[in-house]
Amino acid sequence: DQRRFDFAGAMLRALGVGAVRVLTNNPEKIGALRRAGLAVVSDERVVGRRTEENVRYLASKRDRAGHFIDLDTAAMAPPCR
Repeated sequence: DQRRFDFAGAMLRALGVGAVRVLTNNPEKIGALRRAGLAVVSDERVVGRRTEENVRYLASKRDRAGHFIDLDTAAMAPPCR
């Protein structure tokens, strides 16, 4: 993943924000905000539904990018009609 998130921390600091509540599965986003000097007061997981079509993608995000995704407890979405 080549994305960088430090710009978000810099923008928030420029706006006078000192603390944030983050909704993400991406530990890199949390770290970037902390490195920018923001207090991360909470980091909550975004829980979606896994499907037959996205389970490999979600596993890749977990395994390759270190995202906090628990596929064992994620509910399987019902098939689309």
